[in-house]
Amino acid sequence: MDLKERIIQTALVLFGKYGIKSITMDEIACGLGISKRTLYETFKDKESILMECYLYKKKLRNDYALEVMKESENVLDVILKVQKKQLEDLLNVNQRFFDDLFKYYPRVEQMIKEDQVEHQKEARAFFEKGVGQGIFRNDLDFDIISMLITEQINWLMHSKLKEQFPFVKVFRSILYTYMRGISTPKGQEILEEFIQTNE
Repeated sequence: MDLKERIIQTALVLFGKYGIKSITMDEIACGLGISKRTLYETFKDKESILMECYLYKKKLRNDYALEVMKESENVLDVILKVQKKQLEDLLNVNQRFFDDLFKYYPRVEQMIKEDQVEHQKEARAFFEKGVGQGIFRNDLDFDIISMLITEQINWLMHSKLKEQFPFVKVFRSILYTYMRGISTPKGQEILEEFIQTNE
């Protein structure tokens, strides 16, 4: 593992545990056992590290999705397994992480928004494939569905609701509600079986 990846992994642990704003470059360097100078030679500031953390997690998520697609019989199975993995990754993330991200790091927030636009295009193709598999209903506008899901998640990120309920629980409620609504009886059967097995 090279130094850059070690920095990213250490920062991810610290940011997830304590939030982003409270973690200093000194603490990241200390956690790695390197000098602050060495850290600054690799990354110019904390937001640059955060951007690389996001890209690193995105690659891991995409690699996992490709693995799941090879093994799954339908698109709903892929969606549910990928989301389950993402939620597991979020279980130990401090709520301050999200608050700090959107309050103090606009470049990272912009990167996320741009990714969401691309993801919506990919989601439409995925949903249409599910229609062909008899999993999703054929009377819906999936451009609208994709945007609604994205906006709901964005709302959750900024909402005080996550102070009342665990983020993972609310996210799962949003996901299952949408999946039930867009699924055919065949899709709903797959969804309920997944919920019974994984809850």
